Amino acid sequence: MLLNCKLISFVTSDNIILHGFIARKGRPEACAIYVHGMNGNFYSGKMIEGLAKAFVGSGMGFLSINTRGHDAASMLSMAKGAKKWQMGGTDLERFEDSVLDIDGAIKAAKTMGFRRFVLIGHSTGCQKATYFQYRKKSGNVAALILLAPADDYGLQAKRHGKRFSATVKQCRRYLRTRRGNEIGGKSTSFFSPRRFLSVADLAYAEARLFNYNGPLSEFGSIKTPICALFGSKEEYALMPVGKYISILEKRSSSRLFAGRVINGAGHSFEGYEAETASSVVKFARRALDL
Repeated sequence: MLLNCKLISFVTSDNIILHGFIARKGRPEACAIYVHGMNGNFYSGKMIEGLAKAFVGSGMGFLSINTRGHDAASMLSMAKGAKKWQMGGTDLERFEDSVLDIDGAIKAAKTMGFRRFVLIGHSTGCQKATYFQYRKKSGNVAALILLAPADDYGLQAKRHGKRFSATVKQCRRYLRTRRGNEIGGKSTSFFSPRRFLSVADLAYAEARLFNYNGPLSEFGSIKTPICALFGSKEEYALMPVGKYISILEKRSSSRLFAGRVINGAGHSFEGYEAETASSVVKFARRALDL
């Protein structure tokens, strides 16, 4: 199926210009909004193409967006004011600002005629979509689709081992001495100290959101229908993926929760895009009563 796609740009409430593409056929009321993960963007990966075809083929729109955290590092243009641009990307983004990015995308989609939305997050996009709905409680969002919602806090703790606590303390010191945005330290991989703390310190929402050994309070407060999908060969799993789904279901207060394991798939669902997209669209149509 050939897609009718159009590149778009939109402006956040703090004047950052972001980009994406919209795919649709006719003038559907419902639209899925895809939020990429760390180092990702609105156009990379076969999964985006597969989701776009599935949603458009099912009579909905599909909008894939950049957040200000797109790619490892990026230059973000400003819509107005004396400052013309600022640095962004995964290394430097402030996770909480993703609420502004998704909100800007929804407002732009409304100007295109869409009224109901499904937020699809992949990897860290899961945290962003979930945090958005936790904060905004948007009545226009009919469902959350979480593709591989990994435990960033647990992953960092495992990766750093005995050095984890010391690394967190060091990054806190950098933050206090205004060195929080420095990049290149071996101790935090590609992250700046401030960005590292966002995923490695439970004082931060991003670290807590899918810390499966924690209460999952933010996730658990959301009433919106939620679907969580994992690949059976998830590279970043710290426990069997079926257990992840069981924990999410137990913690969820959603009026409709579904979990699915895509057998054979990994974190990016490569090679299983059609099966993943089919599951996602099926749940979205159920949540939208289509």
